[in-house]
Amino acid sequence: MTKSDWQGEEDVLKFSDQEIERRHKKIRELMQLRGIDCLIVTGHTGTYGAEAADIGYISGVSQFFQGGYVLFPYGEDPVFFAANQVIAVRVREVSKIAVEPVAFRPGTRIRDYATSVVEKIKKMNLEKGTLGIVSMRVMPADVYNAMRRDLPEARFVSAGDLLLEARRIKSREEMEFIRRSGECADRGVEAIIEAAQPGVTEEELVANCDMAMNKAGGPKGNFILLGSGPWTEMQGSIGGGGQRRLRKGDLILNEITSCYGGYYTQLCVPLSLGGDVPEDFIRLLNIHKAMHKTALDLLRPGSWISEIEERVAEAAASFGEDFRRAWATQSTELAEAFFKLNTEVKAGMSYVDHPWTEWASGKGFQGHTIGNTCIVTDGEPEIVHDSPLELRLL
Repeated sequence: MTKSDWQGEEDVLKFSDQEIERRHKKIRELMQLRGIDCLIVTGHTGTYGAEAADIGYISGVSQFFQGGYVLFPYGEDPVFFAANQVIAVRVREVSKIAVEPVAFRPGTRIRDYATSVVEKIKKMNLEKGTLGIVSMRVMPADVYNAMRRDLPEARFVSAGDLLLEARRIKSREEMEFIRRSGECADRGVEAIIEAAQPGVTEEELVANCDMAMNKAGGPKGNFILLGSGPWTEMQGSIGGGGQRRLRKGDLILNEITSCYGGYYTQLCVPLSLGGDVPEDFIRLLNIHKAMHKTALDLLRPGSWISEIEERVAEAAASFGEDFRRAWATQSTELAEAFFKLNTEVKAGMSYVDHPWTEWASGKGFQGHTIGNTCIVTDGEPEIVHDSPLELRLL
């Protein structure tokens, strides 16, 4: 099967039982260190499914369903509370996690997750235990308040960072998902290049990109940014693609976020639809290349993200331009990407390296021209894309 073929069921990556056991062991180690008796994990399909990453990590379910909670006790097997029987059946098809459907609140069409969670916690004799919420950022207020009301002697603590810590170092199996996600982004770039011609709208390019990534195994509705036009007219950051029609001489800038089984990568490849490329753009592209190389050279075990970003900013400033912001690295944990955690780089982590600059004047283009995703190794980082970052003339 070639990379351009439709992905058959036999080609879909799945996690082994050993991988899920490894994750559960790691989570329990972190729970023990924090003195947490049980995790209450939730999520949703927001941020293109990334808000459900914690549920997916525990259950091994790579398709994210609307709603759902996972109860992860320290001393017992986890339980997946599904929104309905249909979802329960689908979860059982792809995971060995115990699944229980949730009933409606009496007289409503609202799923009563709080009652199911509370009843289960009481059955496990943990109503006076320390319960970790994963995470407070996405936990619905009504469910949280109901649990606190019905478990008055429990101690509730924020534990979103615990799952993030567990997820940050990727296993070999997870790395394969990241590589497959990188391939999806490559297919997306190819689709944009194939479709780009005068008269085509930006939205058509985005639609072609999304379809190509879906055929390669990604979900529908990927996060894709794309903007086009003469360089002198490209102000601010690119958006999600509009009804503007391409013209000869346009630049096409993009940020393609691909996903495979809940694992994200990003790719930015600059394109030019014929004509002369302005020297001002080439200069910014060269600045971004220098920033990209600086970050890539420093993404080694033992470095710290803050130190890398300081060097990246110095690389941008060395060109004599006045930027109010200049940075490059972003975690591939999409829902957490903008927190900019100052963490020590370790082998197995995955980062997007896409330089971002903002002019001090506040005018002109602000954002990425190039970028790709890598897995940190003991040596040189592994780039997970085949697409070169050079300007492509179409």
